[in-house]
Amino acid sequence: MNLNLQLSQLLEEGLSTRLFSGVSVSVTTPVHGLISISKGTHAFDDPKPVTEQSLFDLASVSKTMVAAAIISLVEEGLLDPDEPITPHLVVGSGPDANLITLRHLLTHTSGISSDIFVWKRKDLSAKEKLKVAFATPLEGPPGATFRYSCFSYIVAGKLAEIVSGKPLSTLVSERVTGPLGLRTLTYWPVDRDEAVATEDESYIDRGMVRGEVHDENSWSLGGQVGNAGIFATASDVMTFAKMFIREGDGTKVLGKEGLRLMSESTVGPEQGVTFGHGMGLRFADPAFMGEVEGLGHTGFTGTMFVVDRKRETAAVLLTNRVHPHRDLIDLSAFRVKFSNLIATVIDSQ
Repeated sequence: MNLNLQLSQLLEEGLSTRLFSGVSVSVTTPVHGLISISKGTHAFDDPKPVTEQSLFDLASVSKTMVAAAIISLVEEGLLDPDEPITPHLVVGSGPDANLITLRHLLTHTSGISSDIFVWKRKDLSAKEKLKVAFATPLEGPPGATFRYSCFSYIVAGKLAEIVSGKPLSTLVSERVTGPLGLRTLTYWPVDRDEAVATEDESYIDRGMVRGEVHDENSWSLGGQVGNAGIFATASDVMTFAKMFIREGDGTKVLGKEGLRLMSESTVGPEQGVTFGHGMGLRFADPAFMGEVEGLGHTGFTGTMFVVDRKRETAAVLLTNRVHPHRDLIDLSAFRVKFSNLIATVIDSQ
């Protein structure tokens, strides 16, 4: 089977059914080498073609780069993943809030609510919004239940800033972008002409969002926080993803212990989920990996990457599925097709 042809056909299917206006893919396998395909346009009303240089809002895929920067601080001894964060930062209220650790934050088991929407508080400054959010009562004791919470990563990012004395954007630049030689990966704002459009957010007076972070909470907090806000090309996301193909490989970003912390799951059925989650990466989630028992993450705007250690492959899929409105498209089935297709082709060789 010709993987390049199969991928092209799948992407054309997504375009023809208007799952997105534009898409960029990067796949690497031991047999096929590196495959890069870009199709579609930057917006439905903009004929500018998507190329390998087009920038996509990574949404929650940003969390993986943020986690890598934070874990590098752990390897340097500035943070302990299993010690309470309270000496540096107080977050949450209610029983056991003082027991929250960095591991809890990065595995979404902190008890922090998944429904904190500070962007709705137009009467508050960014600093005041964080103060309100950080005082929100926990929904349960730390470590007990998996609750996907963007604010867990916003807290983790703020914690990293406190212990390092540097802005999170600088930490990502110095500890991820620079060491890996990533040409495009950066926090917003980016060149609007090079960015693929996301959603019409006229409901908060933003209009069609392009070149600025789509996520409302991140935007309302300045756009350079832990949950979302990073833009990149598929090629740069691939370079990042390849760190995790072989277990225990050292990299310019993390040593063996850091890679283990990110990719080794400490979450499972006892926390109420059927997939696993390390300190930054999700494991064996059929909702986007299909039959692949891989490592990776998704982003709300229509982005994802998955690393399949068994087959020694990595695959990046960047789309703008929220364009022009988020309620029009569910990309779940397409993501599963993408993951399964690559595995099927590899197994047929």
